[in-house]
Amino acid sequence: MDPHARAYDAVFDFDVAVRDPSHPERLQVRFDPGDHLHLNAAGYEALANTIDLNLFRGVVQWKFTGLPMLTVLDSTEASGCYNPRP
Repeated sequence: MDPHARAYDAVFDFDVAVRDPSHPERLQVRFDPGDHLHLNAAGYEALANTIDLNLFRGVVQWKFTGLPMLTVLDSTEASGCYNPRP
């Protein structure tokens, strides 16, 4: 990463999640639908599993208020998390 770039809350290394450790230039067979380029459903699930959902806790909470409306509630428990509203 560029040391002059902005700071980030997290980085997710999707490549590590799906590449074949024996052949780093390839997808793991279990994530390859056959074209050796795109991911299958299990591959996308592996990507999703690399994301620590705790990063999003306490920043914004969504409350279901009925169809089709959602209400965004500000959280007061954003300790250590990025909060877009100062």
